[in-house]
Amino acid sequence: MCLPVPPVIEKAVTTYNGQFIELYFSKPMSKADLAGYENIAITADGKTISVVSAEVMGRINKLVKIKLSNPLINGTVINLSFTDGEIIDQNGGLMEAVTEFPIENRVRPTPEISTAATTLDGTGIVLNFDQFINENSI
Repeated sequence: MCLPVPPVIEKAVTTYNGQFIELYFSKPMSKADLAGYENIAITADGKTISVVSAEVMGRINKLVKIKLSNPLINGTVINLSFTDGEIIDQNGGLMEAVTEFPIENRVRPTPEISTAATTLDGTGIVLNFDQFINENSI
């Protein structure tokens, strides 16, 4: 009996806010069983961060977005390991163990207040940040 070719992670990147990691697979992934992704171990500067949930995305289901229990920070080295459990593609291919797969860290630096001053009439405070702040986030 011939087994299906196992799926392979081709690329892994963090989102800008550090709460999610996007995994790009070689094959379309199964939407049925997402529990296996919780067995992925993410390490950042020696600390392990657990995976909370996963979602298969993209036009051809090759993108899996995993949510982390804690957000990552800018400048850390991040690795992925997977040794236990099952991650299956749409054709039943079972992902093999992965050790120390590097993740591209795209987390943006945390915005900081560069200056703060009261308005001339004293009714408000003007804050200047070191990077663009979306007004809807305040």
